[in-house]
Amino acid sequence: MKHYVGSCEYKWTHVGSPMEKLWIQRAVGNELYTTVEKNNWCWALKHTKAFSIPGDIYCHCEIFVELPDANQSTLFLLKYSDIIITDKVY
Repeated sequence: MKHYVGSCEYKWTHVGSPMEKLWIQRAVGNELYTTVEKNNWCWALKHTKAFSIPGDIYCHCEIFVELPDANQSTLFLLKYSDIIITDKVY
């Protein structure tokens, strides 16, 4: 299952670089970021042009976490109860 966990905006030049991970960690918080990384779950990112700042320089990134099975998904939702569930594939 795919879960929406937040969004952020940063420069297009950071997409795919180590800096992108720092922006993601800042947006979702240290605890959630560490949990995802420790469990080797996948980040699913959707990049679009930024809304409030120049879209040719900055991107808007919607951050999702992909979990491999329903059991892990249930435990994840219990721990992070403010997360939105989605099955959309980008």
